[in-house]
Parts: sequence; C-alpha cells; structure tokens
Amino acid sequence: MPARIKSIEYCHSGVTESKRSGIPSANLCLNCHNVIKEGTNTGTAEIAKIHKAVEEGKAIQWVKVHNLPDHVYYNHAQHVNAGKLDCTECHGDVANMGRLQQVNDLSMGWCLDCHRKKFIDFDNEYYGDQFQKYHDEIAKGMRKGVTVSEIGGENCAKCHY
Repeated sequence: MPARIKSIEYCHSGVTESKRSGIPSANLCLNCHNVIKEGTNTGTAEIAKIHKAVEEGKAIQWVKVHNLPDHVYYNHAQHVNAGKLDCTECHGDVANMGRLQQVNDLSMGWCLDCHRKKFIDFDNEYYGDQFQKYHDEIAKGMRKGVTVSEIGGENCAKCHY
C-alpha cells in the first residue's frame, strides 16, 4: 500500500476496508490540529471551525463535495486495494487545495475511460490465480497488460443497482 494511503487512512479510516472512506470526528482532527493551527492555503479559518465544534460539543458540518447518483455503486476499498489507485487519481491534489473541490466529473464516461485504459496490477491477493491465462499471455509477450474492462469492468451491474 502506498505511503500516502497510510497517512490518509489515519483521517479516512474506511478507505481500505469499506465502500466509503469515512469522515473523521472533530476529536480525531484535533490529534494534529491542536498543534497545526494554520493551513497553507486557508489560514486559520477552517481549522478554527474544528476547535469551535469540539468546544461546543457539536459534530463538524462537513460539506460533501464528491457526489455520485444514488443508483451508482462505488467501493473505495476495492479501488484502493485491488485497483491500487492513489487518492489523487480521482480526487486531485487535495493536499494542496485551499478548499476541497471536485476536479474530475466522476461521470459514467469518465469511469469507463479509466476502466478501458487502466492496466490491472495482478500483484495482489484480490486476483489470485483466476486470470492465469492473462498471466501466461503477459509472460509470453502476447499482451502488454489487462485492462479493468477486459475482466468485467464494463458490466453494468458492477456499478449500477
């Protein structure tokens, strides 16, 4: 697992185990933001909201930025573990954003484009030996790789309820 995922996993604890990445509690945020009180891009205003929420005993009122339609199934753990995607591939360079924003349209076309271009990294337990034919063809130089689409990544029912 990339080191960057490990640090993000501290705040978004579900990213490797769940459909959703998870939203941290204000107390978890304060584990860092009791010391780090000023952001590079946003100054103190956003971090002050965390302190205020804790002082008032209220939950942080997060604003959801990345929205998918209700009929779409997306699993963070599958994409992080099996797909070995880095968060920036979908979410952009969040670490350098002053305020989180959606950088990709997350449309069906955008997802399918990724599935058609992204080669699978078979070097993980998720795939096991079920694609031995592809392993053999790659080893023989018959193919460069296998895309997500080639193993069912365009099957409608995998992403739609």
